[in-house]
Amino acid sequence: MNSLLRLCRFLLAAAMCVALVAPAQADTTISLFKSFAGNVNFVGAERTLRKASNTTDPCSVYSASDTTDLTLSGIPTTAKILSAQLYWAASGTTTDYAVVFEGKAVTAPTARQYKSATVGYDFFSAAYDITAEVTAKRNAKYTFSGLTINNSSKWCDVQAVLGGWAIMVVYSLPSETFRVLNIYEGFQYIQYSSVSLSLSNFKIPPLTTQTGRVAHITWEGDATLSSTSSGEFLTFNGYSMSNSVNPPGNQFNSVSTIAGTDSASYGIDYDAYTVSSPVIQAGQTSATTVYRSDQDLVLLSAEIIAVPNTPVTDLGITISRDQAPTLGQTMVYTVNVTNYGPAAEPGTVQVVDNLPSQVSLVYAGGDGWSCTQSGQKVTCNYNAPLDVGASAPPLQLTVMVNAVTNSLSNTVTVSGSEFDNQMANNTATDTASVDVAPYVFTQSKCTKGVAFGSTGQCLFIDWKSVVAGDDIPVYVTLVNASGVPTAPSATLPTTVSMRFGMSCQNPVKGSSEFASFPDRSSLLPKCAESSATPSGAQWSSYRALVVAANQASISTPLTFNYFDVGRIKLFMQDSTGKTGASGPVVMRPYMLEMEVFKTAADGTRTDNPGASAATGAMFAAAGEPFTIRVGVRTRDKTPGTKYFAQNFGNETSPRSVNFDPNPSDGLNFADMVAQPDLEGSLNPFSLGRSSGTFNYPEVGIITVKATLAGNDYLGSGGISPATTNIGRFVPDHFNTKLEAPDSLGPILPCPSDVPCSASSGMVYSGLPFATTVTAHDVDGNLLKNYRGAFSKALYMCGAGNQTLAPPSGGVCPALVFGASAPDNSLRRDKKAAMVKDSGDIDFDNDDGTLSLSVDYKLANPYSIAGTANAGRQAPVLVYVRATDADGVNSLYGYNAARELVEGQVVLVNARLQLPNLFGSELQYQPVNARVQYWNGTRWATSAGDSMADVVNPALLRFTNCKKNLLSGGACKAAVLGATSNALRSISSGQTRFLLKAPGDGNSGTTDYYFDPLLAPEWLPSTVGRATFGIYRNTPVTYIRELY
Repeated sequence: MNSLLRLCRFLLAAAMCVALVAPAQADTTISLFKSFAGNVNFVGAERTLRKASNTTDPCSVYSASDTTDLTLSGIPTTAKILSAQLYWAASGTTTDYAVVFEGKAVTAPTARQYKSATVGYDFFSAAYDITAEVTAKRNAKYTFSGLTINNSSKWCDVQAVLGGWAIMVVYSLPSETFRVLNIYEGFQYIQYSSVSLSLSNFKIPPLTTQTGRVAHITWEGDATLSSTSSGEFLTFNGYSMSNSVNPPGNQFNSVSTIAGTDSASYGIDYDAYTVSSPVIQAGQTSATTVYRSDQDLVLLSAEIIAVPNTPVTDLGITISRDQAPTLGQTMVYTVNVTNYGPAAEPGTVQVVDNLPSQVSLVYAGGDGWSCTQSGQKVTCNYNAPLDVGASAPPLQLTVMVNAVTNSLSNTVTVSGSEFDNQMANNTATDTASVDVAPYVFTQSKCTKGVAFGSTGQCLFIDWKSVVAGDDIPVYVTLVNASGVPTAPSATLPTTVSMRFGMSCQNPVKGSSEFASFPDRSSLLPKCAESSATPSGAQWSSYRALVVAANQASISTPLTFNYFDVGRIKLFMQDSTGKTGASGPVVMRPYMLEMEVFKTAADGTRTDNPGASAATGAMFAAAGEPFTIRVGVRTRDKTPGTKYFAQNFGNETSPRSVNFDPNPSDGLNFADMVAQPDLEGSLNPFSLGRSSGTFNYPEVGIITVKATLAGNDYLGSGGISPATTNIGRFVPDHFNTKLEAPDSLGPILPCPSDVPCSASSGMVYSGLPFATTVTAHDVDGNLLKNYRGAFSKALYMCGAGNQTLAPPSGGVCPALVFGASAPDNSLRRDKKAAMVKDSGDIDFDNDDGTLSLSVDYKLANPYSIAGTANAGRQAPVLVYVRATDADGVNSLYGYNAARELVEGQVVLVNARLQLPNLFGSELQYQPVNARVQYWNGTRWATSAGDSMADVVNPALLRFTNCKKNLLSGGACKAAVLGATSNALRSISSGQTRFLLKAPGDGNSGTTDYYFDPLLAPEWLPSTVGRATFGIYRNTPVTYIRELY
């Protein structure tokens, strides 16, 4: 039994016992030391400096000169060491905060030196950061020495000798659960009492297989004191933390489990437990750990918890100002927000500034920041994501100092949309006293002896929303050392000799523009650079300002004007060197303007028509370069003459202009299914203007809004954007493609005797073939928006070449829908080859193509009623060309050197050659017909033709019947025809069908052919003669064949 317990039991009264073990003031409450977030975990190891257990030898220890070691293990090979801490503790009134670790003397920092005087038996502990050492050695053996332990009878007799050391290591590894890991540290003793730790700083996500861990480093545990009812317990969220070697009732038993089981860790309990649902539950943001000892003395040094967590972003904030607070002057607070991770902040980041009562807000802003004000509370939001390690653009709050105080304190706070486990850096404060200058600028005359802010008193010029080129009336007011307006003389007017100057803060240099002050006709010298106070020639000449008797302000207002932008500061100085100033003032741009045009190679300029409807004028081809010129204007010096801010773009971080194509308040067209980015950028600004080359790689009309980059100018907020419609954009060119040549047609492989090109096939005159038309930008990319309202009437033609000169080349002529098509031209449904701009087929499919069927009709087709030369027209190579009503075509484009993509095909006349037949009237006669084409010199068999279901025997016609096939002056239709009316296919240029037998008594001759009005137009037949029965009126049989 622990002798401290026995000693307590010998006391005469329980109240005396309680008083004896009451916590001493030297104890340090356990509190958060460090917090980590990420895929983190921890390992540790311990080593006792006692040589035996209480039951064997409770007093034997290693001396300060002895070196002990422990082996640290469990750090994964690829893990990154985030933190390593060394802890040690010992019994003794004389503390020892300096030890030797790895052969190097180390001393615990003052904030990590602890002690506890329990019942008069003093103990101490300390901690030291050993991250560098563990990062270097990782899993290895570590040595320790130099700790002085008091094992005299005072501690020995009551089994209270304590000595030991421990290491705790935090590491990160991608395969670990995402956790928040908190280290709590201090030094508290527990006996006949409990210590409850309220833990927070985490947020547990929905749980599946994720687990957490809880560990503690405690000292002076006793293995012999055990009771399930009045022993030692550790609970986490009300659940007992125990295992087989740390059972309930004997938690602090000198058996450590941080790295396996160490039953010889005399006087040390370094235990770790895994926790999961329901010990931890989704949505929890706090937990409670209770350490309880009903008998044994326990000293708690550290607790480590690592629990699954939602994504964590550690946002940090800082605040600074540009000058000392001075009554009647503006000053700028600059707030910076940084994301220290480990996760990206998706936005929104919010900064809240409850301004002190002595100041008022002039304006607040920064790139991407939007701010609102309610009384003294300013709330600013940054809605863009913030990556790990990234900082948001600076947030600037310009304030006017309205009152004098010895402590002007301004505190800003940041928060984000994700959990933040490091709240200590979420707040920043700036504190300073307010200075008083002898002169201030005011809006009107001030009443002497009345403090600023009093009812009816004048106001400072706050310079809010000052636009470059504005006339700003100002009064100069004299103030005393207390900051109260004062009259230089109660009885006489006073003349003050005053000179003026200006400094440029951002841009740091002035332009060729000069400010005017104290009137429009008086120009100030060029500004002092880089926020410097004017000196020498940077001051104007002195001017006599009159202050009336018993007045605090000059009698007549002065006028300040500056036709340029930037942050400046206006100064005044009297002949004795006393100086006053405005504080920083932002001269804001008046407006943005935008012009859009394109320039041809010969210098011809075409201005953007700014179409607002799909029927509007066209401007440029998709992808064609054009110019956007933006100007940042001041007020006009001369009415009707534009004046541009010459210093715009010369800021420390050069300001620019962003373009937003298709903003929410712009035009919207359902047919613009694709909305790519506007491509291009502005060049740096020069003399208030900037031009850039842009292109829009689609068809349509876009609304472009030009805004200040970040929608802010030097923390003063944005200005009205410039908005214009750009377009109409049309295709740069069309591509036409034909189906590939195939023996199944309709386009056939070219035979050797036809003059085809390398990429063309052969098609019969009048035979429809499939054509695909696609619209493209300058770079040849397929366009998706050439559809619906943005597609125009499309004219198709067959061109004889690809020269750029009409008439044989050139674009297709305009056609009338439904009009007859002339010979030697493309046709669609045997009419003019065009597509209407509405109510017809369209480029509506997802791949941006138009598919249609066309044919080409040669002027001299074969006909049985024609002359001997009918059909004998030479083969013609044509290029299938597309041209729309805007003049966009498949031949021309912005890039004259581009490869033309136009479908090519050779047109030939074709016919079906029917042979002469003879045979018995009692038998059918086979017909072996041939498909022929005119190759320029003869009718050749189209051996490459194997089209299916082409010949219809039902369309056979019979004429010029003789003998018994004639009845009543007409052919016997009932006995003439084919044996079957099934469609017949072509195979290698030939087809076969049977003429039925006329029957007994029906001998004779007949001419047969296919009806030219019903048979395919592109395959007219010749006339063949069929003879049924044999007649020998002479020794010679005559056979007549028709060709």
